[in-house]
Amino acid sequence: MAGLVHLPEEFAAQAAAFADGTKTPAEPRDAATVVLLRRGVDGPELYLLRRHVSMEFAGGMCVFPGGGVDQRDFDHSVAWGGPSPAEWAERLGVDEAKARALVCAAVLPLTEFLDRRGLVLRTDLLGAWSGWLTPVFEPKRYRTWFFVAELPEGQRTRDVSSESDQVVWLPALRAVEQAEAREILMLPPTYITSLDVAQYADPQAVIDAAADRRVEMFCPAVEEEGEGFTLTRPPHADELLEQRARTARWGSRG
Repeated sequence: MAGLVHLPEEFAAQAAAFADGTKTPAEPRDAATVVLLRRGVDGPELYLLRRHVSMEFAGGMCVFPGGGVDQRDFDHSVAWGGPSPAEWAERLGVDEAKARALVCAAVLPLTEFLDRRGLVLRTDLLGAWSGWLTPVFEPKRYRTWFFVAELPEGQRTRDVSSESDQVVWLPALRAVEQAEAREILMLPPTYITSLDVAQYADPQAVIDAAADRRVEMFCPAVEEEGEGFTLTRPPHADELLEQRARTARWGSRG
């Protein structure tokens, strides 16, 4: 099936060691990432960064911009517009303090700019999309909340991260196709999110869909797949992957 991650057998052994208590999983760090969208001819386009190959976590992978939550995100006070921290807490499945920190982490260092200019953080321009927790067998783990946002009209992106060596805008479906062809590398959450977003006609449709979403953190586990092993997916992802596999089979007949 398109998008499945086939794992070496030793990964299954590692996962079993964590499951039976032989090993203790690393404590995950909270993080926020933003699926930045813009309107394209063939549907929504995604802003992707390629992490340096030398990076300890996800080296060489194409990812969405974001970062870890730190104490500054809890301490920072910024003028707030849109859904309240209490509403964000309900959407993100956390308490109000963490909800506020996650939203700030999603837009930092923009909050400092807003402070200097006396501007308001428009949280209504963000949407809550999904949550992914790194598998237990990984030595470095993140509990990541995925947000969606449309690039404001007239604005341009500028990569200022020291962790990436390339940035690109790609139609969501094209990003999926390139990942399947191994032209770019993606972790399962990025691939599934790209495939999910590719189902919508434009960025506004994605933002509208996000209004009804409530984040449930998902942690992939190892399971048998044929003669090998793969990672489990969130329930909604199986339908997406099955539909994608049918499309790929139909295309190969053409």
